Amino acid sequence: MNRKPQGRVCAFAVTFNRRDLLRECIRSLQEQTHPPDEIFIINNASSDGTREMLDVEFPDLPALHLPQNEGASRGYFEGFKYGFEGGYDFVWVVDDEGWAEPDCLEKMLAQADAETVVMPLKKDSTGHSYGFHAWRRRHLDITQEVLDKSANQNGAAVSGEDFLFDFTATLIPRELIAKAGLPNQEFFIWFDDFEYAFRIKACGGRIVNVPGTVFYHDFGGNRRTIRFLGKTSWRSDQPAWKTYYGARNVLYTLLRERRKLDEIALFLLVQSRLMLMDIAYESDRWMRVRMRVKGALHAVIGRLGKRVKPR
Repeated sequence: MNRKPQGRVCAFAVTFNRRDLLRECIRSLQEQTHPPDEIFIINNASSDGTREMLDVEFPDLPALHLPQNEGASRGYFEGFKYGFEGGYDFVWVVDDEGWAEPDCLEKMLAQADAETVVMPLKKDSTGHSYGFHAWRRRHLDITQEVLDKSANQNGAAVSGEDFLFDFTATLIPRELIAKAGLPNQEFFIWFDDFEYAFRIKACGGRIVNVPGTVFYHDFGGNRRTIRFLGKTSWRSDQPAWKTYYGARNVLYTLLRERRKLDEIALFLLVQSRLMLMDIAYESDRWMRVRMRVKGALHAVIGRLGKRVKPR
């Protein structure tokens, strides 16, 4: 394994109407003990003064200002493209509403090489740790499992054959980007990261979780714990339109890339349960059910892109 504890890094963030959070994010990148060699911003047609803030406060940062909101997936596509075509050794995908501990990148680079994707631990504003993922016929958050395994190994980084990564503070080497290509910009939002993780792993990439380095990021939407059909679960107050993209992009990936009947069957079972929960707990229950059904149908016929407008 050709270890690269050092390397030229391009960090990028995709942003939409998060001017003040983006400012703090950029500052946390600039104040790293090992700062990235370049910071690139993709502005998804923000209307809150983001462009003006960047022009005045960070005039030296390169930025792409899209004329309309084309979704996070388009932003990820452009960010990876910029870093790869710029010849950087690593692309660091950073979320605009989070901030990195000062030694975050330094510690990640210590685990990085040409075949390895490195992920830090995420913490929200309450101190809750999350953000380590596995695919075991479906997505599972395995954060506590990774933390326990790391603790038993004196705080060591942890890797696994079934690990996945998200696009929140993840460090990806250019060699794997060259093999896997760029993220699918037609997903608009959601599951673009896990779909890309499947491609990276198919190219021989490994995924390493580093509990000893932290990126602070609040999980989207308020979460609440519920009891449903005898099981404890949780729900997020994400808007109904997002459920369309979640259902469509997951099933699209399962049908065209994974191609495993047991995973498809489990997806349909989970979506049925989620629709029952929508009906039981949400005021816009029927809109959510329609969005999930429409997303599944569009996955079957391969209709990607921005099909449901944010509202």
